Amino acid sequence: MSKRLLLAGLVAIWSGLIGIGAWAMMRWESTPGEPGDAPQRWPQHTALVLASDHPTLVVLAHPRCVCTEATLGELARLLRLSPTLRATVVFSTPDQYDPAWSQSPIVEQAKKMAGVTVVEDPGGAETVRFGGLTSGTTLAYSESGQLLYSGGITRARGLSGDNPGFRALVSALGQGRPELHLPTYGCLLFRESTEGSR
Repeated sequence: MSKRLLLAGLVAIWSGLIGIGAWAMMRWESTPGEPGDAPQRWPQHTALVLASDHPTLVVLAHPRCVCTEATLGELARLLRLSPTLRATVVFSTPDQYDPAWSQSPIVEQAKKMAGVTVVEDPGGAETVRFGGLTSGTTLAYSESGQLLYSGGITRARGLSGDNPGFRALVSALGQGRPELHLPTYGCLLFRESTEGSR
């Protein structure tokens, strides 16, 4: 076999591997996480506070999910559009709490955001109470405690930009009536699906 044929074969194999890798990455980015089961009414036993004068936003997040960086970027965009809104970002941490677990760039990013309160959730009790399974799940509740929106606010895993979830959330907040649940793109909040009392 000539060197030219060998080189052509290697280039073809290399190109094929790149194509397979790109396809796998695109498929991963566009695959939503597990849908949660957000309560239709604000949970009674939560330590989080429901605002009485504006809708309440809750973002359920994993402190080490790189996809969630895009969610926080979209949340910042929403808060710039509606400066009176406030959001609570709940970071699930393991039961055996190690402070180093939540020392991540994503947690630091959330702490620096105007209008955002960060809550650490050892064992995930609050996350379970709000029905979260996928990092980046964003919930909006009316002043009376009715669920207005549940789902993601990014167009894919780790990708910012205009998307149906963001538009649906803005619409739900503006009109004060529920929108459909839309997919969330992010990592699992728990290794296994967890159920708990609300």
